[in-house]
Amino acid sequence: MVSVEDELIELEDMINVYPVAGGLQIDAKKTFLYDLNIQIFKVELYNMLGQMIYDESYNYQNRVFLPFSQKGIYIVKVLTNEKSFSLKISI
Repeated sequence: MVSVEDELIELEDMINVYPVAGGLQIDAKKTFLYDLNIQIFKVELYNMLGQMIYDESYNYQNRVFLPFSQKGIYIVKVLTNEKSFSLKISI
């Protein structure tokens, strides 16, 4: 059985989301713990009302940039070749 803590550790090991000038950068990284090469193929951004405000597909990349910098709290959903991840972020 996978616990919430296991899911959070797994997310932290596989995906980094952080604000940069003019938007958000999302990095997927090869993890030694899981020996996976994570590739991003889609990113969705939701406001706290659950409305999708950004949706972009990618060609299986390790790093993507979202040109979105409006201040607020959002949910970022990252779809990869392995699974999808959701993360609450503040810009």
